[in-house]
Amino acid sequence: MKLGIGLLAAMAALLLAPGGAEAQRGNRGGVNSPFGQFSAAEMNAAGGNIFQAAQNREQQMMMQQQQMMMKQEQQYNKEMVAQQKAYADYLKKHPEAARAPAPARRVAKKKATTKSTAKAGAAEEEKATAKPAATVPVDGKAKAAGTPETKRKS
Repeated sequence: MKLGIGLLAAMAALLLAPGGAEAQRGNRGGVNSPFGQFSAAEMNAAGGNIFQAAQNREQQMMMQQQQMMMKQEQQYNKEMVAQQKAYADYLKKHPEAARAPAPARRVAKKKATTKSTAKAGAAEEEKATAKPAATVPVDGKAKAAGTPETKRKS
């Protein structure tokens, strides 16, 4: 009997205690929830619904991020306009710079660092510069590429 009463009292205490999904008010008017702590103003704006308060907070954070990105984009655009204006002013002061051709760029060949890469690089270079092999015409006799007979066929 005593065990039954103790068990009943424990179940009643669990039933009356707030669950994990319920919000609890803090000392300073804030609300503690599984989604974090919300101010009283946030809870009032959400109508007391902690799920709505969490969603509102997420939307607000997304809006702040978008605003920050827009400010960065505006700053970038201002810098680009200033840079273009400075370049245009430079070209006005130095008209010969606008007419001068761009310097030719030279592409440096990569040097092989090991023997195996040197061999592979030499093989690739040889393939690229090698002449095509002999072609076989319809009559079956092989002729070197570039001879007058093979040129007439194409």
